[in-house]
Amino acid sequence: MHRTRKRIAQLLGPIRRHFARVRIEARSDAGFTAFEWAVGLALTGTLIMVVYAAANTKIGEKVAQIAGF
Repeated sequence: MHRTRKRIAQLLGPIRRHFARVRIEARSDAGFTAFEWAVGLALTGTLIMVVYAAANTKIGEKVAQIAGF
C-alpha cells in the first residue's frame, strides 16, 4: 500500500507543478495596462486589415501597397 501511495504521489507531482506554472502564467497577463491592451488590439486589427486588403487586390496593386503608394 505504501508503494502505491508513493507511486501516485510521484505521478501527481509533475501534474501539480504544471498546473501551478499555468496559473502563474495566466496571472502574468494581468500586468498589462488598459492602454497596452488597446494599442495591441489596434495594431493587430490594422495588420489584419492590411492583409485582407492585400489579398483582395491584383499583383501590381499589391506591390504599390507594399511600397506605400
